[in-house]
Amino acid sequence: MAVLRVFKEFARICELHGLRYYAIYGTALGAIRHRGFIPWDDDLDVAMPRTDYNKFVKIVSGELTGNIKFLRGGESFYAPVHFGRMLDSRVGMSDELSKETNLIIQDPPYIDVFVLDGIPENVLNFGKWIRERRLWRLCQVWRYPSSGSCASLFHRFAARACGAFLNLRYRKTSDNEDMMRVWDEIAEQYESSAHVVEASFFRMKESRLLARSIFEPSRLIPFEDTQIRVAANVEEILTRYYGDYMQLPPEKDRVPPHVLRYNYEGHV
Repeated sequence: MAVLRVFKEFARICELHGLRYYAIYGTALGAIRHRGFIPWDDDLDVAMPRTDYNKFVKIVSGELTGNIKFLRGGESFYAPVHFGRMLDSRVGMSDELSKETNLIIQDPPYIDVFVLDGIPENVLNFGKWIRERRLWRLCQVWRYPSSGSCASLFHRFAARACGAFLNLRYRKTSDNEDMMRVWDEIAEQYESSAHVVEASFFRMKESRLLARSIFEPSRLIPFEDTQIRVAANVEEILTRYYGDYMQLPPEKDRVPPHVLRYNYEGHV
């Protein structure tokens, strides 16, 4: 499968440089329940601790082979601003994917690379931390309106207006490098904390706050024709996210979770 080829390149680089990563979300669920992709899934998700992700960003361009590219958040209209994406940009990949999946897919095969950030242990610092993350997100919506998940045009307009004001007020996100620097500064304050949260997550739920001890040492388990790393106690994470994760959902819900509609050719 085309997405699996992209993952193998990602895993090769991580193993070569001793960088930590873990399958997350539906990918972790598929690894445990199906020993591979969930049959109706359409992408692959991994997460990296902040320090490992930043190292990966620095070395990845010198390690990639063929037509595989890595986009850090904000580097393209097609890369969400709060996590990275590795993709195969070969011409004609859309046709190949359509044949493999029987779906009409215009995106190239990709994997999403999320980041695990520490959170403040002191409750007095927690409010400031979440406010900074939300303000930063609004600044991103102003610069990259396609990244917004607002439910209506009105809400998106309001978010962009607020983001524009924040950019003028704080002048922290004049370009992509500034945005990444601000995010790193926020994250690095809590690098040694005992708990982490996936960095694109902005609505705090207790189930999403995970102890670092859950992740290490990671485990290599079968995944399709290769292996993938999962958290040491991936079962606890899956229970928090999905409840009885070994139970298949109703047939009506067994559909691809994303609508893939863009074509990267000529844009990366």
